[in-house]
Amino acid sequence: MNVHHHNGCTFKKDRFMKMLTSFLLIVVLVLTSCPAPVGPQNGDSSSDSSSDSSVDAKVYPFFTDAENVFAAGQHVFIHKSDKSVWAVGNNEHGQLADGTTIGQTVPIKVMDGVESIWGGSKYSGFIKTDGSIWAAGANDSGQLGIETPEDDTPEPQEVEMDFKSSSGSEKHTMFLKENGELWASGKNDKGELGTKDTYSTERIPNGQGSIEPVKVPVKVMDNVRAVATGAGGHTMVITKDDSLWAFGRGREYQLGVTPIPAYIDAGWRKQSRIDRVKDEARTANTSTPIKVEVMGTDVDRVFASYTYSMVIKKSDGSLHFVGIIGTEDQRVKPLIGKKPPPTGVKISKDWEEIVPGGQLKRISATNGSILVIKNDDSLWAMGRNEYGQLGNGTTDNLAELTKVMDGVKRVFAGFEFTYFIKMDDTLWAVGRNQYGQLGDGTKENRMTPVRVRMNVK
Repeated sequence: MNVHHHNGCTFKKDRFMKMLTSFLLIVVLVLTSCPAPVGPQNGDSSSDSSSDSSVDAKVYPFFTDAENVFAAGQHVFIHKSDKSVWAVGNNEHGQLADGTTIGQTVPIKVMDGVESIWGGSKYSGFIKTDGSIWAAGANDSGQLGIETPEDDTPEPQEVEMDFKSSSGSEKHTMFLKENGELWASGKNDKGELGTKDTYSTERIPNGQGSIEPVKVPVKVMDNVRAVATGAGGHTMVITKDDSLWAFGRGREYQLGVTPIPAYIDAGWRKQSRIDRVKDEARTANTSTPIKVEVMGTDVDRVFASYTYSMVIKKSDGSLHFVGIIGTEDQRVKPLIGKKPPPTGVKISKDWEEIVPGGQLKRISATNGSILVIKNDDSLWAMGRNEYGQLGNGTTDNLAELTKVMDGVKRVFAGFEFTYFIKMDDTLWAVGRNQYGQLGDGTKENRMTPVRVRMNVK
């Protein structure tokens, strides 16, 4: 019996060893058949990952010769000194202008001979060195400035209208011509095109006005020097006499015109709704350009974001803001009237100075965040930071300008992420990376800045 029992154990042991050997062989085959990773891996957040054996440095080297960055929505264009343009990030509407709707996690070259880049969060445009103008991406509201048969246009289309610069938000675009004429197209439900329309008196379920989108650009103003658009639906304009004008959405004080009658264009909502509004400055929307009298003729530059606006004064170079910084658009309503505001949120009904004159070198602003480079090349930031987009290694919002790092030449704020060029001309990115918009070959959010790579295949 003992001998028979021993032989049975030996047989079972041999069978187990054969099964184990087969399983290990299958695992080896599966692992060796997996494709090599593209670009840096999720754990690579070091200052120099060129030694990472998983990265083919010849195919995905660190980006070089970046001269400018256009960061909008969740996609990015990098403009090189040789006038080529490289694209990375979300491409669901064809906004990368590469003729596809396939996103990229490492920048690819999409166009040569580009003088400047314009566009919004889901579309893009290019003014080429030969003077021609091209556009691609979402066009459901006419924001490309051309009529197209489809809402999305992945293949760049030529724009016939002649203009020198443009400012785009999520769905509306302002075009500035050489002669100072300002033209507009796109979504217009908050009066953001400045077309002096009136709203329907009918109550609409989502509470918006009923002005139809403008699919073909229309003239709005004359004698304009500069324009800025906020993705929440407002527009800020500097005229040639250096005065400031505003129109569109104003519920977060971002128009900077206080006090003004609630709903200047009558009927945006039913009168009963207006009667319940206590803070008229906040709730006003207007499609008629209004002069911001408090600024006089002392405006050098203007910036607009979802819930706030900023100006740099001509007289002393100081930076001022109005509106709400530090929160998303949909989170604003509960904050109005709350005293004090939540941690990391800054609210101003008036034009509050946030950087004194003589200190400011460069600035970039986006949805709830502000980034400033001072004269000593230090980078400062305030506002939203839930994805670490302010670059300070935390996810805490900042209600006041706080120093982040030294040695920064240029900064570019996107939607919940940031690009910056250091003094040694290296290109870095930090923050949200859901669509690979940071350009490091991953879709991993980054609280610590990473080097941007490029696809040279």
